[in-house]
Amino acid sequence: GTYVYLLGALLGMREEDLLAEYRLSALYHEWLKNDDINALIAELRLLPGDSMQEKVENYLLSLGITAAEIESIQAIYLEK
Repeated sequence: GTYVYLLGALLGMREEDLLAEYRLSALYHEWLKNDDINALIAELRLLPGDSMQEKVENYLLSLGITAAEIESIQAIYLEK
């Protein structure tokens, strides 16, 4: 669920849709808790950026993923 949330945000999905997708995955995995995603969202909101997409890009950059790698992921999924 968390991976799908981050990937969807990176691809520009609306926040409402991101949370809905996360909750759908939680229906199949009882161990997923809304508290987990709410904590992640709260941390992401503290990062620089005007959109969740920009915030997730900055999050991934802070983890050591390069801008080129982010652009490559976006190009693959968005067929740029």
